[in-house]
Amino acid sequence: MNTHQKILIADPINAQGEAILSGSNTKVTKAVIAAGQRLKAISRAGIGVDNIDLAAATEQGIVVFNTPDSNATTTAELALAHMFSLSRHLPQADRSLRSGAWQPARYVGSEITGKTEGVIGFGTIGRIFSRRCLGLKMNVTVYDPFVTKEAVQEAGAVVADLDELLEKSDYVSLHCPLMDSTRNLVNAERLALMKPGARLINCARGGLVDEAALFDALKSGHLARAALDVFAVEPPANNPMLTLDTVVVTPHLGASTDEAQSAVSVKIAEDMAMFLATGTAQNAVNLPRLTSEQFDRSRPYQALARALGGFLAAIVTKPVSCLEVSLYGRAAECDPRSITGQALVGLMAGGSRLPSTRSTRPTLRSGTGLQCAKCAPNNPATMPPWLKFVRAWRIHCSAGASRALCASTTTTWKP
Repeated sequence: MNTHQKILIADPINAQGEAILSGSNTKVTKAVIAAGQRLKAISRAGIGVDNIDLAAATEQGIVVFNTPDSNATTTAELALAHMFSLSRHLPQADRSLRSGAWQPARYVGSEITGKTEGVIGFGTIGRIFSRRCLGLKMNVTVYDPFVTKEAVQEAGAVVADLDELLEKSDYVSLHCPLMDSTRNLVNAERLALMKPGARLINCARGGLVDEAALFDALKSGHLARAALDVFAVEPPANNPMLTLDTVVVTPHLGASTDEAQSAVSVKIAEDMAMFLATGTAQNAVNLPRLTSEQFDRSRPYQALARALGGFLAAIVTKPVSCLEVSLYGRAAECDPRSITGQALVGLMAGGSRLPSTRSTRPTLRSGTGLQCAKCAPNNPATMPPWLKFVRAWRIHCSAGASRALCASTTTTWKP
């Protein structure tokens, strides 16, 4: 990172800052983003990015990062701790004894061995939590529409749809992100599907659960207990859930361990420094996700794509409606998503005017209304032998009614 680059760790934003490092309590709103005249990136110290206006950042060509793995173990262990608390009434028994009572018969619990744990969300945290449950001789059932059946089965778990999972599980633990499609995912209808006497654990995001419906399910006795580390509104002032003795609550402690705080702080600084220095954006949430191998293979072309995108922004005089990236030769062997994404980052960071239409999908490719043709690499099996050794590509740009080859590295040399 050169001496002219600045990382902002404060709010309100300094207009000269090139990056924002954000915690969970910092709201990076559209107004904050608009104030950052030189803003290039926003990084979240943690997993969830619901405190960041992702659509506004994407519109401005600002890359948003998170640190998806640094606090995963810590959060999974908290969910496990809550599961034990629900099984053996630990907080209630503690309070009872401190008050002078001695009532062991009142706090008869249940074993978790042999019980079924339903895991909603099979990302990094969900997988770690599932492995811990399997180690405790539990049966693990997983619902995650974005994970293949084979991946779940390889982990030793069973795949089920959401309703089936709720019907069969003794415990249900949430490990999915909060977005429009998951808000109130566990609502009154789905709570009614759960086993009588089942227990619910939420260490993910408060908005995943309809709290009013959960209150009714616990009050009626349909659910035995619930453990909540997160709430729809935090802190949960006057929340009726706090009045129930069948609920164990903690103040959003998912990432609150010394180890996780240290790991997240180091990772967020490393990722941001690398991005500002080299353009590498491996943990970006509004750019395509690639494996480490795919990312490394395409890395030499990403910087070039970003530079060419910036070049396009400088020479195009009309709003851009379509960007087409074509790969040839060895470049065609790479996954095109990161290359295309970096071309768009360069285009938007360069101030290119974009169409006014907006898409709700949180990717740079579609979040601007800009049509981006997928790279259609040449088939290495059918291309001429000499072309296999050429690292070449073209970028076409459509602005208004015109379409032109605006940037190219294609060579016509033959051996």
